[in-house]
Amino acid sequence: MKTYLSIAVGTVLAFFLGWIWYGMLFQAQWMSAAGLKAEDVGSDMEIGGMIVPLLAWLVTAGCFHCIAHMANVSALAGNVKLAVLCWLGFAMPAVVFSTYFQMLGGSLYWIDGLYLLCGALLIALARTFIRR
Repeated sequence: MKTYLSIAVGTVLAFFLGWIWYGMLFQAQWMSAAGLKAEDVGSDMEIGGMIVPLLAWLVTAGCFHCIAHMANVSALAGNVKLAVLCWLGFAMPAVVFSTYFQMLGGSLYWIDGLYLLCGALLIALARTFIRR
C-alpha cells in the first residue's frame, strides 16, 4: 500500500512542480525559447490539457518504482542516484533530441531538462520517505 501512496505522492509533486516551473519560475524564458506567445498556450492549459502531463508523471513514477525495486534500492542516496541516472540516460537525451531537431536552442534543453530532473528527484524523495 505504501508503494502506491508513494507513486501517487511523487506523481502529484512532480505535476505541481510543472505549474510552478512553467507558470512562475521560467514562464517567460520557456515561452521565448519555445517561440510561443501567451495566446498560443491559453486554451490548451485548461484542465483537459493537464491530464496528459499528469498521466505521464504517473507512468514515470510507476516505472521509477519498478526499476528501484528490481535494483533493490531503498535508501535516499540510492533513490537520488537512480533518479539522476534515469534522467541522464533517458529523459535528457529525449529532450535534446526533440528540441535539437525542432531547432529550438540550448536554453530550452535546460529549462525542460532540469524540470524533468527535479520531478524525478521529487519522485525519488516520495519513494524514500513514504515507503519507510
